[in-house]
Formats: sequence, structure tokens, C-alpha cells
Amino acid sequence: MLVDILSLLHLAVLQGASDLHLIVSSSPLVRINGLMESMINMEPLTAEDIDQAFNELSSDKEKVEFQRTMESDFGYTIPGL
Repeated sequence: MLVDILSLLHLAVLQGASDLHLIVSSSPLVRINGLMESMINMEPLTAEDIDQAFNELSSDKEKVEFQRTMESDFGYTIPGL
């Protein structure tokens, strides 16, 4: 089952997180009050999970930059959240 990135983002906000970090073979991580914490009861993410999330949230420019550098750090805003 692939990760639902929008649900993860909503959960991160509910937990008071300023950032959500997605890393292959790690549970999703959130930054709360400057400290990194694993999201409770979450399975480690697969490469497919992260690929799906990245493709859903990133712009064409961010995708091209990722292909060039093999890393990505970008922001995403959900209106009203």
C-alpha cells in the first residue's frame, strides 16, 4: 500500500510539526519544536512511497532539479491548513 502524502501532511500539522521528512527505509519524521521525531505507528517508507509522494507534490522544475542533483528540499502548502 502506497503512502497517502496528503494524510501525512495533515497528521504532521495536527502534531504541531514544522517539517515532514521522508526517507527510504525510515518511518516518516516530523520536526516539532526543532526536534526530529518519528511518526508513531508508521511503517518504514519504501522507494515507491517516496516516488509517489514526490511526483504528487513537486513541480516540473523541482523534478528536473532532482534528476540533476539526486536530492530535493522543497516546501508545499495546503490552503487552509
